Amino acid sequence: MKPTENLSRNTGAVADCLAAMIKRELTTKYSCFDAYLNPSDPNMITAGDRMKLVDWCYDIVDHCNFSRETVASAMEMTDRFLGMPSTSVHTARVSDEALVDPSKFQLLTIAALYTSIKISEKVAISSELFAEMCSHVYTVEEIEGMERILLIGLSWRCHAPTAHQVGMSILSLLLPYVDIPEETWGFLMDEMRYLTELAVRDYYFSTQHASTVALAAIFNIIMASAMEMVDRFLGMPSNSADAARVSDEALVDPSKFQLLTIAALYTSVKISEKVVISSDLFAEMCSHVHTVEEIEDMERTLLIGLSWRCHAPTAHQVGMSILSLLLPYVDIPEVTWGFLIDEMRYLTELAVRDYYFSTSTQRTSTIALAAIFNVINDASIKERRELLGAYLRVIMECFDFDHPNQIAAARSRLKFLANPKIRVQEDNGDERSLDEHALDNVVAGKHVSGAPLVSNHQFK
Repeated sequence: MKPTENLSRNTGAVADCLAAMIKRELTTKYSCFDAYLNPSDPNMITAGDRMKLVDWCYDIVDHCNFSRETVASAMEMTDRFLGMPSTSVHTARVSDEALVDPSKFQLLTIAALYTSIKISEKVAISSELFAEMCSHVYTVEEIEGMERILLIGLSWRCHAPTAHQVGMSILSLLLPYVDIPEETWGFLMDEMRYLTELAVRDYYFSTQHASTVALAAIFNIIMASAMEMVDRFLGMPSNSADAARVSDEALVDPSKFQLLTIAALYTSVKISEKVVISSDLFAEMCSHVHTVEEIEDMERTLLIGLSWRCHAPTAHQVGMSILSLLLPYVDIPEVTWGFLIDEMRYLTELAVRDYYFSTSTQRTSTIALAAIFNVINDASIKERRELLGAYLRVIMECFDFDHPNQIAAARSRLKFLANPKIRVQEDNGDERSLDEHALDNVVAGKHVSGAPLVSNHQFK
């Protein structure tokens, strides 16, 4: 099946659908009003507790071959129930209890997933089977009772749009106007899906509109090379008085810095994609914050300042080359290769966001190696860690990579970016998480086929 077959070619219907989804997410009944967690309250559940439950929900739907969109819908209902004013004294009491009682919060999330499966999937799971899948941590009566409370609290509004749904609509609207290969469309859809699934895990996005998350995901996919040009333009000696003036202004004027970044993105789109977007359309996509003339003039200044060198390798490109060299020598399952590629991509995208990696001392090859080493160190592929690490070190000896200490520093920084709460230390150039086995204590029950279940009273 071609990737574009997952997109709709009926642009009129898609536009109407997208307008309806945006209108729905703007209505008060489908908005999570406030951030419901308070990090300063030691008695309250944490964003980390929420993330563990999202991961468990993903394990359940993956085992059942359900869509991961089902989890997005479930967590949207959970967040909305806890974040919006309660409709009755009873729902208010349950909401208050769920914020301080991990067992109650877990039951609420389980009930939301049960509801979402019934709404989103073609085959419903009975409450008895669902309770069994949850290792009978909660009874059938408890799950059904919490489901009723959840639905009443939401006024039975259970069809909020998800970021992935909005993203697919946006890509469908682009389809008739952008002539790119099927594999590129597949890459766009896979990356957008991956980033929106990551967003479901992050409490920060529980108060963000789905359309905002979708647009951010799509823009992030094509942003890496643009930011490399911006960082190089600002960080290297200017080769003309005009470029020097613009560089100095961009460092103190947020509007000028924004214009420079927009011009770099416009240039990167023209370089990386097979079909060019006109400057008029690009200015419109940027809500006419800057005029067509301003964008085109800044693009010329940028290119002159870079001496027209616009094809610097990205960390993701280097990382894919390194993994390609490993491929013939490491016999691991396809699913593990997929995990390696996805995680490496995620970490290199995180690096684009961090100014630390923009300096000239941080080579893209260093970032790529750091990302791959960090993925290899992940516990989920520990049985292949030594083999992968050994071959990776052989590759390091064959090419002029940075010193291991610089790679270790990059690894530590990426580890922090991926999880700011995890402290890291360096040990002979090979950093280790001080809390590497912290998640081992999360599992208290097991899905009948092995999917982990976060158990009662295990958040703290």
